[in-house]
Amino acid sequence: MKYNSLKQLEKIYKKPIYIYTDPIKYIYQFKENYNKELVGLIIALFSYGNVKAMFQFMDCLIDFLKPDPYEKILTFKENSNMNLYYRFQNQNDIKTILIILKQLIKNNDSSKYLFKNFFGSNFSNITHIYPIIDTFIYNIKAIIPEKFLTYGVQHYFCLRNKNSVLKRYCLFFRWMVRKDFPDFALYDFIDPAKLIYPVDIHILNFSYQKNIISSKNITRKNAIKITNYFKQFSPEDPLKYDFYITREMMLKNTFRY
Repeated sequence: MKYNSLKQLEKIYKKPIYIYTDPIKYIYQFKENYNKELVGLIIALFSYGNVKAMFQFMDCLIDFLKPDPYEKILTFKENSNMNLYYRFQNQNDIKTILIILKQLIKNNDSSKYLFKNFFGSNFSNITHIYPIIDTFIYNIKAIIPEKFLTYGVQHYFCLRNKNSVLKRYCLFFRWMVRKDFPDFALYDFIDPAKLIYPVDIHILNFSYQKNIISSKNITRKNAIKITNYFKQFSPEDPLKYDFYITREMMLKNTFRY
């Protein structure tokens, strides 16, 4: 893999039009930082599967949450009228997810961030983002009654596999932490150098084709290896090329997320 090849991808895809090929486009619909943070988490954790089907669902979900997702979730009730479902999450699962997000918001003790107090506190001592994500998942599971831990809810919050690469959370933190296009730099308490690549099928295939990794195993070891590889090009911002690589792979190959 050559640096010039990455710069060429950046030149091609560092354009606002490509935002509309990615779930990040939904965050751009809101001005308030608290809504960007909230919508970012909601959308990131639904970011899996066929892109066309995913966007159809997300369009309906965002329409349901508009004009103010924060207020909508704070006033959401279990008997609210809605008919939304997506792959592993049925209608009741999605209602439960919104109730859990409501509880997270109500338990928030920060005036600036909705979820920071659920991440732990070792933001400067960690070598990468996984401990923060693991702490968040642990704290989420602790507030969910056992009867609501359906497969759909566990899948959404990534509660089932402790050794997962946690692609969807890594994507959320990329959106919130990075200071450059197309991301938002809302989380100034996390160093972008601590981020880990959101390893989806596109990053995995790209990394394997370029001999960055020697196997197609979706493991944390490979995720860290991929991230460390790109640090040679941008040590302070290793995820700089994530958006450009996924555009190249997704738009030219398999239209999945």
